[in-house]
Amino acid sequence: MSEAKKNTVSDQDMSDLLTSTSLKKKQSVRATFRLPDEIINLLSVVASQLGLKQKSLLDQLVEDKDLLDRLVEKQIDAKDVERKDVRPKTFVVSRNSLHTLDNMAREKNMPRDLLVEISIRRLVPVLNSEHEKQTKRKQIHEDSEAFFLQGGKLLQKASRLLGKEDDYYILLKHMIEMCKETERELRSIVDKGNAMDDFDFPK
Repeated sequence: MSEAKKNTVSDQDMSDLLTSTSLKKKQSVRATFRLPDEIINLLSVVASQLGLKQKSLLDQLVEDKDLLDRLVEKQIDAKDVERKDVRPKTFVVSRNSLHTLDNMAREKNMPRDLLVEISIRRLVPVLNSEHEKQTKRKQIHEDSEAFFLQGGKLLQKASRLLGKEDDYYILLKHMIEMCKETERELRSIVDKGNAMDDFDFPK
C-alpha cells in the first residue's frame, strides 16, 4: 500500500469523527436576552480585558452545564435575584449554548434571561482580580515612565560626550528606540484597563 493511501482518511473514518449534529452545535446563532446594564457591561469589559470575543466568553460560561446547575440550585427562587432596569440585548452564541439554556430553563422552571445573568455574574471575581492588577500596573508604570525618561537623558549625554558616530552611542540609541516601542505596548495595556476604573461593579 502506498504512503499516500495510508495517510488517506476514509469516508467511514470521517463519519466516526464528525456528525451533522455535532457540527450544528458549533453553529453560531443570534439570541436576545433581557439583562441589566451592569451585566451587559460586565461581559463586555471582561471580554475586552482578557482579549476574548464576547461570544467565546459567554459560550464558556453557559456550556459548563454542571457548574451552571449548581449555581442555579443556590438561587432556585427567582426572587433571590433582583432583576430591575433590564433591557433587550442580542448576543451571538453557539447553538449548543442556546440548547443548554433552553433545557435548563425548562428543567428549573426559570426564565432563560435569569440563567444568562447568573452565568455572567460568575465574572465578578475575575473583574475584581483584574482591577486589582490594573491598580498595580499603574503604580509600576509610573516607575517605568521615569525609567524611559532617564534613558532619553542618558542618550543625550552620550551624544554630547561621545558624538553620534561613536559605536557606544549608536548601540545605546538602538536600545533606547527598542525601549520606546516597549513603552508604547506597556501604555496600551494600561490604557485598555482604564475601562475598569469607571465601571460600576455588580455586587
